Amino acid sequence: MVKVHYNLETKKVEGFYPDFINYDEIPEPYIEVENSKHEELIKMLNSGKELYLTENNEFALREIEIIYTEEQRELERISKYHWVDDQISKCERMKLLDNSDIESLNAKITELRQYANNVCATQQQQGYPQNVIYPAIPL
Repeated sequence: MVKVHYNLETKKVEGFYPDFINYDEIPEPYIEVENSKHEELIKMLNSGKELYLTENNEFALREIEIIYTEEQRELERISKYHWVDDQISKCERMKLLDNSDIESLNAKITELRQYANNVCATQQQQGYPQNVIYPAIPL
């Protein structure tokens, strides 16, 4: 037998505790399953989805839900801004070369700055911070 620990609120499976191992403590709540069912659950877990316990005490899979915070989205934007800064710096350095096309480099810098402004504007999207669609990266 294997004890399957789950979160009482979300019903997400959080751990397996086989009987052949002596645990000091097994967190509750849990449900006991046969070893064959345990093997089946492990295979289900390898699908990349979240294993949970239904209201009928059956196991099922669901998409993993990620809850984003304002701080996480801020870090995403900062990383995009750093990328833009690096690209603009490269363009500025290239402008110092004798054979550089200054007009195209200035156009690229303008495009990069517009991209950064569009990234900033994602804070105004409906469903923010959970649902954010970032603009395409300029090439």
